[in-house]
Amino acid sequence: MLGRDGDTLHLYEELTNTASGAVAATVKADVILADADTRAPRALPSVFDEAVANMSTPAAGARQGART
Repeated sequence: MLGRDGDTLHLYEELTNTASGAVAATVKADVILADADTRAPRALPSVFDEAVANMSTPAAGARQGART
């Protein structure tokens, strides 16, 4: 996770080739929570505040490819 801006989570993911270790694909996404029935945006629960504050990226998860 790159971070949070209001009720939007900013995510980044890298997929690597397991044989060569080279970055095969990168994905950046901005995601929101939505009501399953109405699809209306909903506020992120406060539990996300603590989760974002306590996040750390393991060395194996450090970005190798595209930069944000």
